[in-house]
Amino acid sequence: MTAARRQGVAFRLWLTLGGTLARETAEFSNLDWWSRELSLDYAWGPGEGWSGSVRLGLGVVRFDEEDATFLTRREDRTRSAGLTLPHRGFACSGYQPIFALDWSRTRPTVPPHDREPFSFRIEFRRLF
Repeated sequence: MTAARRQGVAFRLWLTLGGTLARETAEFSNLDWWSRELSLDYAWGPGEGWSGSVRLGLGVVRFDEEDATFLTRREDRTRSAGLTLPHRGFACSGYQPIFALDWSRTRPTVPPHDREPFSFRIEFRRLF
């Protein structure tokens, strides 16, 4: 289940607060989990073809059963941030490139699942 609220805070500025609750059941019960996530998105359009957004997120995934090796219930806590920058002036043949940076850090109660990925992407959005 996902819910979000978007509010214009000024001319060409938008603030979106969202939340997600999820439940996953698998064939093996040790893979069943539930999660909750809270996100904040700040989008702006300063003009002259530029726009962008900054995203911040906090999430928790909790597994139903104890990990067999570490004898504790696994719980992953994740923090994330992202930046997206499109510019309409760079569009070519009806496609607009979007430059995106994403970072997240997951701190679990079970050590092997620790991760901190960083990514840079160029996406293409269809304008028609």
